[in-house]
Amino acid sequence: MENTEKLIVEQLKNGNEDAYKYIYDYHYVLLCHVANQYLNDNFLSETIVGDVIFHLWEIRETLNITISIRSYLIKAVRNRCIDYLKSLKSATKLFSVLLASKRP
Repeated sequence: MENTEKLIVEQLKNGNEDAYKYIYDYHYVLLCHVANQYLNDNFLSETIVGDVIFHLWEIRETLNITISIRSYLIKAVRNRCIDYLKSLKSATKLFSVLLASKRP
């Protein structure tokens, strides 16, 4: 991780809202693109990216980022998309089972 990124992460950990805004502004479009590759849904992609970036703020005091912020966020978005797709698949299976059990 570069010195500039280390400084941004340290500022974020200390609750600096400008550091948070910088991370959001700088990475948002790329992260939405990454999410949309998995989800093929702009609104859902934006929602997941917003959740990931907000979660970053929530856990800021305990952050331990050893790779670049960009790589960290891409991995977090990717994992969140995969989790969403798994939950969607599970819900679809459950719906199919419930629907089949209602048939005469």
